[in-house]
Amino acid sequence: MVIGLEARQILVLALISVLVLPLLSTVLAQPQEGCPLALSKMFEVYSNARERLLKAAKRYGLEDEARKAVEKADALVKEAKRLAEEGECREAWSKLKEALNTLKEIARKLRQLAQENIEKKIKEAIERVKTFLDKLKKAVKRLEDAGYPVDTIKALIVKAEAKLKEAEKALNEGKLREAAQKVREAATLARDAAKALRDLLLKVKKEKLAERVGKIISTIESRLKKLREKNPELADEIEKAIRPLIEDLKRAAEAGDMGKVRSILRKILETARSIVKSRRGE
Repeated sequence: MVIGLEARQILVLALISVLVLPLLSTVLAQPQEGCPLALSKMFEVYSNARERLLKAAKRYGLEDEARKAVEKADALVKEAKRLAEEGECREAWSKLKEALNTLKEIARKLRQLAQENIEKKIKEAIERVKTFLDKLKKAVKRLEDAGYPVDTIKALIVKAEAKLKEAEKALNEGKLREAAQKVREAATLARDAAKALRDLLLKVKKEKLAERVGKIISTIESRLKKLREKNPELADEIEKAIRPLIEDLKRAAEAGDMGKVRSILRKILETARSIVKSRRGE
């Protein structure tokens, strides 16, 4: 049910925030000294940052846009390497920083888009759970009005709604992980409430079926009683033949198996008719 909220998007946001941006900031802070050894190490760091950024973009579906930025940065790095080989350290550092700034901008954009999309999905998830709970409440109200015990279900719904409020609060505060977790907790409570409702409805269904079958059996017994007054032998024969079927009927009703109840009722009717028909043919 959450319900649309993908954990991988949280992972992408974390990847950009924890790995890519800090790494690029560290490189940009390097002094323009120690050429070419320092530059050589920074080229390696650039390569790692580049790969991490592309992986993040791929997970988020922005691979094409990221590749264009990376191609531009790669051209700058290529130029920086050429300058470094020629001993032009200051110029090489300048090109490398330009390349890193290019990556940093796309990383920031990825992070912003990831955050916006996650916020959107959390909001959508909250609305879906709210809608689901509203439907549950309507069903519960009908059962409550009919006199059925619904306190357990109502308590679960109240807890789920409280979790949604916590999720909205966390979302407004920018705590996306906490908000997502609260939505998942609300969804779990909503599912528990739905299961409790299904169990109650099944119980109600069984009770109503058992009540209907009880009336049918009473009708059968009443008719057999009347038949016995006119034709005791025929009544006894029918009762003996259908007694096992009546026991099966009771068990099917207790199990809430409407299909089986109908099937057994047809067998009872067919059995009785068959006996009456054979008796007439004698």
